[in-house]
Amino acid sequence: METTITHYRCGDCGSEQLVQPSNPHPDDIITCVSCGATWTVREVQQASLEATTLAAIDKLDDVIGKD
Repeated sequence: METTITHYRCGDCGSEQLVQPSNPHPDDIITCVSCGATWTVREVQQASLEATTLAAIDKLDDVIGKD
């Protein structure tokens, strides 16, 4: 059984229609319903962590006034 993922967007086509197994493990596959692009759960988790870290650094730079 598959479940739809929310709050993520396909890096290839921009679709928000992504599916993954109901109980995902790091090596399971996430698939874009629109274009068929695939990634492992681990790849998506790492990309999400990197994006969150960069956003936090940017916010800190804004708060403390560094460019």
